[in-house]
Amino acid sequence: MAKNYIDNLSEEVKKGQKESAEQGFYPAKLPYGYCRGEHKEILINEKEAAFVKAAFEFYSVGNISLRNLVKKLNDDGLKFKPKTPMIAKTTLELMLKRLFYTGFYEYKGMIYEGKYTPIISQNQFKQAQISFGKDNKPKFRHTHQFVFAGLLTCGECGCSITADIKKGQYVYYRCTNHRPCSQNNYIREEDIEIQIKKALDKIGITQKHLNSLKTALKESFSDENAYNKTQTKQISEEIEMMEARLKQMYLDKLDGNIDNDLWLEYRNKWSMEISSLKTKLEAHKTADLKYMDKGCELLDLAHQAYLLAQKGDYKNNSNILFKVLDTPTLKDGKLSYTYTKPFNLFAEGLKCTVDLGRKDSNL
Repeated sequence: MAKNYIDNLSEEVKKGQKESAEQGFYPAKLPYGYCRGEHKEILINEKEAAFVKAAFEFYSVGNISLRNLVKKLNDDGLKFKPKTPMIAKTTLELMLKRLFYTGFYEYKGMIYEGKYTPIISQNQFKQAQISFGKDNKPKFRHTHQFVFAGLLTCGECGCSITADIKKGQYVYYRCTNHRPCSQNNYIREEDIEIQIKKALDKIGITQKHLNSLKTALKESFSDENAYNKTQTKQISEEIEMMEARLKQMYLDKLDGNIDNDLWLEYRNKWSMEISSLKTKLEAHKTADLKYMDKGCELLDLAHQAYLLAQKGDYKNNSNILFKVLDTPTLKDGKLSYTYTKPFNLFAEGLKCTVDLGRKDSNL
């Protein structure tokens, strides 16, 4: 009898849900972008809906992957949720395949028209599905590679700078204007290249610079190695001393010379200090191994920046810009930037060579 009651109750619940679905009242949990009203009606969550609209707008064009779309939405300041501001790629894919946002929904294999306001049009939804193409990859891509795409943000509103091709050959950059912003002018790619070159000139080092600095780096390694050995020895001695104290205090506890509370207090305190010292010791060992490799890597990158400034081959070397320029912005056609560490020191050092009377910092 109990089982029969439960079965009947389940059937009645399913029947009621089916009737609600047929009447246009979605009977399940609402997707992101919607919420329930006071009388259980379906309402749009304006903040979440803005995220949904932007996602469909970008993806329906067909020239961006899901991975890059995740980054773009985050860069444009469009946060998914307070605790998870950056949406997961799989979650974004499910969102872009959700028919619900068009005003229709699927329930138990049937399609129903909902009694709520759609967030996107059916046409935009269809375009987004086309963009998935084979194996969920964008079907349509621009044949032209925008060399500064993803690098620049608007200096006024903080949104991404996007690019367009005019007359089939001229590339212009502009703010996406996803926030209130007065930056509506198009900036030629050539004008940006000129400013990028100036930025690279300030940190680029020639082959002559590179050879001299690598020689100096090798000479400094012996000094660094000696300092590292001194620090390692000192830390090791501190660890041995702390461990000896801990052992002696434990013996005092066993002999009844100190009570258990005092033992626990000092045991916890000294154990944490020993752990901290061991971490510091390991860091010194790692630093000793990476000293030369990291130094040579930074010098090589500065030399690559010099070569890039001379040749202007940004299309095949745009990754260098991401490594040396920290959050470059564009406002009123002017490029503003800071250098990533330690390239800010390169800029200061090469500036000094000019101040000391050298005709060209790149000689």
